[in-house]
Amino acid sequence: MFGLQNRENDLSTVNVGNLGDIREVVIDQSLPCREKKKSFLNQVDPCLYRYEDIVITAVFDKNGPTMEYLIVQHLLSKVRLTI
Repeated sequence: MFGLQNRENDLSTVNVGNLGDIREVVIDQSLPCREKKKSFLNQVDPCLYRYEDIVITAVFDKNGPTMEYLIVQHLLSKVRLTI
């Protein structure tokens, strides 16, 4: 999903100024959903970005569940089935 991979970021080598700031992301609301997603991904790396001077990084357990599985489980938890 979104081309994300398990990866480890060595934060000691990260230049904070080169990271996209999540607060500066601008999405054109007139675009179709797919284009909005592309626009977001072109502006910020969802696995490594910043909020002001704070570096935000996502780390995934190599032996853990996939992102797809977690999203599906989350969505299923929101659905009420009546029989």
